[in-house]
Amino acid sequence: MKTLLSSLVRPTFNMIVIIMVGLLVSLAGCSGQSDTDQTLSPVAVRVTKPEIRDMTAHVTYTGTVHSSNEFTAIAQVQGTVTALPFAEGQPINNGDVLLTLSTPDIEATVDRLRAEFNYWNERYASDIKLAIKGAVPQEQVAVSKKAFESSKASLREAESKFEKAAERASFDGVVLKHFVDLGQTVMPGMPLLQIGNDELEILAEVVQEDVRSNIRPGTIVIVHDGNGRLYESQVSEVAPVSSNRSRTFTVKVSLPASLHDRFRVGEAVVIDFVLESSERTLTVPITAVSNRDSDPYIFLIRENHAVKTPVLVGIQQSESFAVQFDWNGSDLVAISNVASLTDGDLVYQVYVEGQLP
Repeated sequence: MKTLLSSLVRPTFNMIVIIMVGLLVSLAGCSGQSDTDQTLSPVAVRVTKPEIRDMTAHVTYTGTVHSSNEFTAIAQVQGTVTALPFAEGQPINNGDVLLTLSTPDIEATVDRLRAEFNYWNERYASDIKLAIKGAVPQEQVAVSKKAFESSKASLREAESKFEKAAERASFDGVVLKHFVDLGQTVMPGMPLLQIGNDELEILAEVVQEDVRSNIRPGTIVIVHDGNGRLYESQVSEVAPVSSNRSRTFTVKVSLPASLHDRFRVGEAVVIDFVLESSERTLTVPITAVSNRDSDPYIFLIRENHAVKTPVLVGIQQSESFAVQFDWNGSDLVAISNVASLTDGDLVYQVYVEGQLP
């Protein structure tokens, strides 16, 4: 009986051991397969090569072209426009008559006062001669003198008023704009025309924050023309106080004489104020930089592995950052899926077209 029980128990025990060993081997095999799969599953990332180039940080505004010396003629007397001898854009010389008004009332007054002056001028001269001969008393000479001086002053005032009917150029330059037309009646205080000199500049209203950033006389400015061409100029003046409640400051940008034929007075022009620049600096796309506000870093790709690399971030231009790190000149940088990368991860590189040599 014992022999029979022993023969039944021993196979059963051996079977249990075999099953347990098989389970352990199976579990170990599954665990090993998972580690292998994880090790062999690279993260797909787009990569590109850092570039060395010039960088600028700028703010963009729209300004207006002006003459550096502009003058608007204002009507000082009432009259009708009878002559506008110079067209808009036509050059003028100092002293040229730019506009003439017909002022019949003033002309009539001048004629009347001139006649009075002539009368008293002759009468006063005659009374002096007669007084010398004793023919008239000195009192009459005094009356004639007073009337003569009064008529002279009145005529001078009327003639001065009449002269205001003609507007003359006060400097060499060009006619910028006519505010009135031939035959139009104007009243005192109305603008007549505007003239300017040959030197051009751009005026732009700039917010206080940008002025404080780095906009001052000498700041480099990139000027855009209507055809997409770019020209370099600089700030010539920044208004010392804000011009209105919006706290903007008028900034003047000089235009070299070589550019005058490319811009016209009154034209709206796009300008970039260069706040900061860096020559031949190392740059990467902004998507490559993680944690940019505090302890920024990038992932370089070496032998198909991601290498977390701290960087110093400089100015931004368009879609790139200026960065500083010890670059060997050949390592590529990851620009996608960077949030899912950790140091040492295996990666599958997808090259960015046109970015690599």
